[in-house]
Amino acid sequence: MFCHVDRLNHQSIMPPSRASRSPSRLDRSKAALEITWITDEYPRTLWTLGLGDHLSCGVEDVDEKSEVPWHQHDAAEEMLFCTAGSGKFYLGDDDPVDFKPGVMILVPAKIKHRIVNSSSKRPLSFAWALSPPQTPQ
Repeated sequence: MFCHVDRLNHQSIMPPSRASRSPSRLDRSKAALEITWITDEYPRTLWTLGLGDHLSCGVEDVDEKSEVPWHQHDAAEEMLFCTAGSGKFYLGDDDPVDFKPGVMILVPAKIKHRIVNSSSKRPLSFAWALSPPQTPQ
């Protein structure tokens, strides 16, 4: 299955409570297998775009001044590729690195990591892939 996501020509699909403040967000509803809105203290949106036998993949937007908190994938490696915005990527005990468009990071299984959006004006967006496949929890 092939999914093409056009970031320029779609409208917002954010939940009504957040749509009014984020009119420029992408509508990935036609390509997504699953959309997950996380509305806790770290708001963000995940689109699962592909789920195969050996790989799952998608895209994620981390709201302004929000983050993906510390977590790890015990049975999967994760590849992340920043497409828009800017932030910091924390991997294990290493010093954080700049996470900006064009940066790709491979996270080994069982290694804690965290992504922080340092912008107060725009979301931090990235593509992700997990192998073996997993879905957001």
